[in-house]
Amino acid sequence: MRFARFIVLCFLCPVFSTAQTVSITGRVTSKETHSPVQRASVFLSNSSFGTSTANDGTYGLNRLRPGQYTLVVTSVGFSDFTQKVQVGDAPITINVELEPKVIQLREVVISTTAKADWKRNFEQFKREFIGTDANAKQCQYLILMYCTLPIVKRSYC
Repeated sequence: MRFARFIVLCFLCPVFSTAQTVSITGRVTSKETHSPVQRASVFLSNSSFGTSTANDGTYGLNRLRPGQYTLVVTSVGFSDFTQKVQVGDAPITINVELEPKVIQLREVVISTTAKADWKRNFEQFKREFIGTDANAKQCQYLILMYCTLPIVKRSYC
């Protein structure tokens, strides 16, 4: 009789444990164009639950336990979205509209090099990448005339 109770208990435990989990689903779109945002990161802050949106902007966070969470949605080119969520017994649907964010990049300067600069850069290349030990001194450089090592001057804002 004990064995039969044990078998019944083993079959009912997974049913009880899955009954306590809930899911959060929804869709992530752009606020300006209302088009879906693909591959946006959707996660619950300070937990191990997270996913990314599909090509149609949908997401799903499954097997959540009841409690209070902070839903965070991030994507490159958009402002981050956060919302506190109280998870109970019923599934939750949260549709998110992300606002586009303008990203200003720093300038890039491209310049040519003189032969004196090229020799100095080549010597630095040999020291740092090839080395200075006995094996490095045996290296032969066959394509020097085709190789250019440009100097890029950086300017910071």
